[in-house]
Amino acid sequence: VYKLNTDKQTISVIPPSPDQNSAYNTHQTVTLKLNPASGKTISEAWYKVTSTATEAAYNNTDLTWRDFISISDYNAATSSASLTISTEGKSYIHWYIKDSANIENQDKTGYFEIDTIAPVIGTPTATAQSSSAISLNITPASTDSGSGISAKKWQYKTSPSGTFTDITGVTTESYTHSGLVSGTIYYYKFVTTDFAGNKTESPVVSATTNSEGG
Repeated sequence: VYKLNTDKQTISVIPPSPDQNSAYNTHQTVTLKLNPASGKTISEAWYKVTSTATEAAYNNTDLTWRDFISISDYNAATSSASLTISTEGKSYIHWYIKDSANIENQDKTGYFEIDTIAPVIGTPTATAQSSSAISLNITPASTDSGSGISAKKWQYKTSPSGTFTDITGVTTESYTHSGLVSGTIYYYKFVTTDFAGNKTESPVVSATTNSEGG
């Protein structure tokens, strides 16, 4: 259980909730638990979901705050509430809680980012440089409008029906693949993945290494 503030009454994000401060490519269900402080009871508990990490102090005239009482008994031992996060981008759950002694506490969860948009890959090219090397390039460079690019790689094979193999350790759009066999056709594709797990593969391109002496 991740407790945001243990000095006062709190609201916790509990399993099986997704990890906070992470990105996902589908909607996520977040479970919150109200935690009465020892010897006290909760008199009010409110929450709101926003796209920003900062939030003004709770105000009962702000109708965007929602009352937990509609989905969960404040003080039940097993009291919890499940919220679905589906809006594209980062969402923070802000909460406000007050106990029977009028002690207030306000805080927020980490963000839950929904990113359903895959990265964009430019146009790939493959050009023979010698009998043992082929230069590879992507123009323009890969971009991602959501959670950001987490991984990039080139893959290759030597027959149309073969299985692609990663070029180990290569994470850039421009690369010269060396140590190849002369007079051989090589097939390539570029693969980009973002932090939410969305993946884009480029069209396959090919080039034939020069013959020996070429």
